[in-house]
Amino acid sequence: MRLQGIGLRLARVSVDGLVLRVDRDRQAAEWLFARGANFGYTNLSGYHYVVVAKTAAFPAGEFKLDNFKLAGKFADRDLARFQGLNRLDTISLNDTNVSDAGLEWLVELPKLEKLYLDGTQITDASLKRLAGAKTLKLLQLNRTKISDDGLKQLHGLRALAEIQLLKTTVTATGVQSLAEALPRCKIIWDRSPTGK
Repeated sequence: MRLQGIGLRLARVSVDGLVLRVDRDRQAAEWLFARGANFGYTNLSGYHYVVVAKTAAFPAGEFKLDNFKLAGKFADRDLARFQGLNRLDTISLNDTNVSDAGLEWLVELPKLEKLYLDGTQITDASLKRLAGAKTLKLLQLNRTKISDDGLKQLHGLRALAEIQLLKTTVTATGVQSLAEALPRCKIIWDRSPTGK
């Protein structure tokens, strides 16, 4: 069902009264699609698909958004539209203008495993927020403003298998401390890669 004039697609209307549920996955995917972003989704039959920007038609029917790759400029507040999309496991924001304010919602994504933040405006404040992303396995922070202080916030991410820290202000002391806290994590750093 679609409400005329406001552009919301509804997934359910209750018989007991009017209870509307906005299909947030579709809204987020439509926003991505309009910006030429790539995204992946799973339909209700469990089949996974990938939409490559500008080469595919927008998917029909209900689905759950699994991942996306966003490029270009957008407002940090635009990322709030992904809050509560609990199937998201991979997010790429490389070379975007996302800052600390845009990452507030990430800790609420229970299946987030891969996060690409190369060349963004994030700082150590974002890493404090990411400390709650306990399912995170891959984190790319190349060409960001993070430091040793920020790395300390990641010591509790036991699932982290790889972190990339190229062209940051991180020092050997910070890398060594992270390697001791996360001995199974592969650390890729300009000065001396450590880990597996």
